[in-house]
Amino acid sequence: MAWIFWEGRQTSSTPLVGCCSARHSILAFSSSSAAIGVKSFSIVFITALSIGFVMSIQFGYGLERFGGKIYVPRVVGLSIMRELGPVMTCLMLAGRVGSGIAAELDR
Repeated sequence: MAWIFWEGRQTSSTPLVGCCSARHSILAFSSSSAAIGVKSFSIVFITALSIGFVMSIQFGYGLERFGGKIYVPRVVGLSIMRELGPVMTCLMLAGRVGSGIAAELDR
């Protein structure tokens, strides 16, 4: 049997296992996951779209001097997918979820 030390007290892990395997906690987890992931799609999409617009304008002006304007879509797509996409998605999700949790603190 596993033992957990918590706040200076020694307690059994049985209540924790029973709490996590209950049906109501699985339903709560699935509804929370849907609220975090699916309902956050719109703000992540709008952010990615606006960043793509700005980057394409900036890269277009920069590459126009060197005759590389035909490479703008490829450069913007790769830079968003590889570098900026995951970072901006994490920031938008963290901001939305954090504000949602802060709003529930008052209840």
